[in-house]
Amino acid sequence: MLKHPFGQRCRSRGTSLLEALVALLVLALGVLGLTRVHVSSMLESRHTTARSIAVSMATDMLERMRANPAPAAVNPYAAYTAGFGKLDAPKALCNAKKCQSAELAAFDVWAWKALLQAELPEGDGAVFASPEDPTQFAVLIAWDMSLGSPSGLAPSANDQQLHTAATAVWRAPDTQGTGIAAAACPAKRICHLVFIRP
Repeated sequence: MLKHPFGQRCRSRGTSLLEALVALLVLALGVLGLTRVHVSSMLESRHTTARSIAVSMATDMLERMRANPAPAAVNPYAAYTAGFGKLDAPKALCNAKKCQSAELAAFDVWAWKALLQAELPEGDGAVFASPEDPTQFAVLIAWDMSLGSPSGLAPSANDQQLHTAATAVWRAPDTQGTGIAAAACPAKRICHLVFIRP
C-alpha cells in the first residue's frame, strides 16, 4: 500500500476549501441577482398601482363635473380648472350644506386635490380646458417617482428618454401631450394624462 506524501495531502485539503469558497461566491451572486429582480418587480408593481389610482382619480373628476347640477352657462365647467399646487379650503363646505354651482365646483376641486395627496406619494393634479374645444378637459395627475426607489437602481438612459418624451408638451397633430404650455408635468414627477368630456 502506497502512502501519499505529506505535501500532497495539504494540497488536496486546500483545493476542497477553494472549491467551497468559489461555490459560495456563485451562490451569493445568484442571491444578489434574485434580490435585484424582486426589488425591480416591487417598484414596477408600485408604479402600476399609482397609474391605476391616477385613472380612477381622473374618472372621479369627470363624475364630480357631471354631478354639478347647473354649471356656468357661458363657459361650462370652467370653475373646475385648476393648476398644480395646494388649494386653500373653500368658503363653503358642500358636504355639510347645500351649495350653489360655483361653490360646489370650488369644493369639488379642493376635495379632489386633497384625495390625490392622500392616495399618491406627494400626489397633485391639474385640470385644463382645451383651447380648441371648451367641452374637453385634460386631467394631469402627478406623483413623486423617487419615493421608495433604491438609490442603486438608477433609471437607464432609455427610461430617462421615455420619461422626457412623455412629459413634454407636444403641439404637432397626432402626438402625445396636452397642447397647453402650462400643462407640463412638474420636474421629478411621473404624470398620467387623461382627456375627459363631461
